[in-house]
Amino acid sequence: MPAVSVVMPVFNGERFVAEALESLLGQSLRDIEIIAVDDGSTDATGAILAGYAARDARLRVITNPTNLRQSFSRNAGIEASNSPLVAMMDADDLALPDRLAVQKGFMEANPQVALSGCFSRRMDENGIQSHRIIRHPTNAEEVKARLLFRSCISHRSIIARREVLTATATARTFPSRRISTCFPASPANMRSQTCRVS
Repeated sequence: MPAVSVVMPVFNGERFVAEALESLLGQSLRDIEIIAVDDGSTDATGAILAGYAARDARLRVITNPTNLRQSFSRNAGIEASNSPLVAMMDADDLALPDRLAVQKGFMEANPQVALSGCFSRRMDENGIQSHRIIRHPTNAEEVKARLLFRSCISHRSIIARREVLTATATARTFPSRRISTCFPASPANMRSQTCRVS
């Protein structure tokens, strides 16, 4: 069983998916599985994913026959995961090399935490990173207060206990909804991920 499963839905992501995969395959935590869910792509995404899967057994590809939307694809990836810890990543994002190791360490040290996230930086289509860090709450009380008004953990940066995700996933019933269950954010590795802004 892998230490962490990473779920990455992708639709027509040929421009950035290889970079995203490279950032995951290059993690300092090597004991991972990556579940890429091709959501009915009509570009070269399927061929790119197949090429990576042929080279690295840590990548598994699930292919939706048509575009079923991101929530459905995330939940299909969660259902296919084999680890008790599941991380999320978008196909146009990059993870810093220690993201998964730090988040796994935090979750193991804090068994009462069901889900945590990290800070991120924006990056443009050319890979130019912003110096601004996107910050999220780092304590339970602030998370609870903010949840009254909006989600306060970036879905692309979370790591969660699989049992929580499978108990709360609703996209099979409501295909256009994202998983929106939030729990205390962690202060762990606040700059562990870079998200691309298109």
